[in-house]
Amino acid sequence: MISQLQTIQPLNPSPNHLNHLIHIYQDGGDSALCQELASHPQWLNGQLMEVIKESKDNPPWPQEDYGQTLYHLGNAYQHPAQLAESPSQNRVWAATCYRIALEIFRPQSFPAECLKTALALGDLGVEQGDWQMALDGYYLGIAAIEQQRTQLLNLQETQTLLAKSLHIQKQAVQAALNL
Repeated sequence: MISQLQTIQPLNPSPNHLNHLIHIYQDGGDSALCQELASHPQWLNGQLMEVIKESKDNPPWPQEDYGQTLYHLGNAYQHPAQLAESPSQNRVWAATCYRIALEIFRPQSFPAECLKTALALGDLGVEQGDWQMALDGYYLGIAAIEQQRTQLLNLQETQTLLAKSLHIQKQAVQAALNL
């Protein structure tokens, strides 16, 4: 397995390479690689978090691709957190990825992407008992829903949006009460 990691290093921050690696890590498509990355979080964190921090204001690829990469990376960081492998640090990195992705996925410009990322941040905040983080995520989610409501939607999309809206509003009220 180490030889596979060595063939990946040094990490080339291209959208295809990062998205492929993150999907493998998140989905466990290659469970051996996933386990190796999870057992050596400093390899993944050290490389990807540096790329994220250095390129926050000037992403190395189109912003939408960068935002998707950050969203998937946030999800990937939650995977080891759920397995109790460095949960607090992984959740911090997940929140960081979601927050930077939300700087790209604004409700007015990318409402669908904003909604899914805001939901992820809000739900992560609820899981951690970080009510301000939850409200931050849900507030942006509500704004994204309002933006999407102005667009033409079919019946199925409308029902899905309504379900998400009910979830976000319920969770936002609960987070506000707990704050």
